[in-house]
Amino acid sequence: MIKSLFLDTRFIARCENMERVIAPCRIHDGPLTLDGQTVWKRNNLHLSWYRDAAGEFQGWTNGHPVTARDKQKDEMPSWRITSPDGIRWRTVGSAALGLTVIRDDADPNPARRFKTIMQSAAVLDAQGSAVTPLDDEAALEAAWRAGRKVERGMFVAHSADGMEWAGGRPVTINTCEAWRPELDPNRNPDGDAKVEHTWWKPGAPGWAGGDNFPCLIHLPDQGKYVAFYRTNIDRRTSLRLSPSRRERAVGRSESADFIHWTPHELALRSNVDWQSALGHGQQDFYQLQVWPAGGVYLGVLSVFYWKEDRNRLELVWSPDTVQWERICPYSDFIPHGESGTFGGGCSYAAMRPQEIDGEIRVYFGADKGRHNADPDRESTLMLARFKPDRFAGLAPKGMTRGSLLASGAEVAGTVLHLNADASRGSIRVEARAESGRPVPGFTFAECLPLTTDALGAPVKWKTAERLPGKCVLAFEVERSVLYALDLAGA
Repeated sequence: MIKSLFLDTRFIARCENMERVIAPCRIHDGPLTLDGQTVWKRNNLHLSWYRDAAGEFQGWTNGHPVTARDKQKDEMPSWRITSPDGIRWRTVGSAALGLTVIRDDADPNPARRFKTIMQSAAVLDAQGSAVTPLDDEAALEAAWRAGRKVERGMFVAHSADGMEWAGGRPVTINTCEAWRPELDPNRNPDGDAKVEHTWWKPGAPGWAGGDNFPCLIHLPDQGKYVAFYRTNIDRRTSLRLSPSRRERAVGRSESADFIHWTPHELALRSNVDWQSALGHGQQDFYQLQVWPAGGVYLGVLSVFYWKEDRNRLELVWSPDTVQWERICPYSDFIPHGESGTFGGGCSYAAMRPQEIDGEIRVYFGADKGRHNADPDRESTLMLARFKPDRFAGLAPKGMTRGSLLASGAEVAGTVLHLNADASRGSIRVEARAESGRPVPGFTFAECLPLTTDALGAPVKWKTAERLPGKCVLAFEVERSVLYALDLAGA
């Protein structure tokens, strides 16, 4: 079966009077709970999760009701949690590390079954391996006072159980500041005279480093791991010489062995056309959480709006995890709530959206307040549910009539199935030869129109069901949304 999402522009040859639209989702009624409490943290909640073979939900989070009572911004420690249904979570242990975690069953070494990426600090040996435990403050201070250099940046490690971590290796080193004991590693250095820091231009010598909210994915078909992390860009212009202004963006590195990583590169940044003369963009990109879907890669992007002082969630896509495109810029992927409610302040995407029991679960951290103006805001975990392969689609502008022409493909003997909502209109399909002429028996006039809301409705013609040889598929769409197509073999 060959599946393509209609948000993938590579297989679309021509599109008239059609536009991308974000699919509707269903948000779970109210906050999810951890140990019976709805307040998980203060500020910036993050979650990694998967569902095990027994059907239990396993997770790692930087929030916990006990620490949520402390009025402080604290990204550590990470807590190990579990749930029978993904709604009611409970603590099963506290892990000092391991905020962003993946379970890697493809690794033959059981000691490397779990892998993590995090913002951390360590002393490195000549081969680049950590010789002090990651973020062990006592060990780091002792090494620093002994004259050893402490490196801070994005690190990876592995584990047999997701609790005890070993094998620390740097992905990218943060060159904006040197580690020293009196620094609070969770404090943003912007505007603080006690911290010497420099922000860089992408690609310039020495541009490196990363920030929190990382993402880690394994691509077994490509034999590599890819890491995404928040990075920083110098926003100074000739009209503004102050070094205090930075732009948050998304950095990227990859590795074939989870040991050696490619240099830090820029994966995604806000539209520089919105940059004002003072160097202040309207938006920053706070984080990117990525997963494969329908032959492409999708990402939930946390976008910081400077004027609103809030983070909202958008949808992006990529054919290769390198080149990224915003699907509906400045449009919410998950509807934003009212100010003062959970989901009405700042939102942060959780790791690994997955299909569970016929629906895609997208978890996200949600808080009540503004990012800078409300530093003590309460945060919780929330859940949005999408239908399979329905994240964004193509619809006629104004929901009237539109047309679409797909690229040529070998479709002989296959049955075309559409994931589409035509409950308020209709969709017709025509098969055309490479010359552009309709194939007899497969014209719009002979197509039995699709008029339902279905995840995989077969397209039929009056005298045929299976498509002819290599042809081009044309679509005529009225008041409907196209999400995905499947070509099923004989």
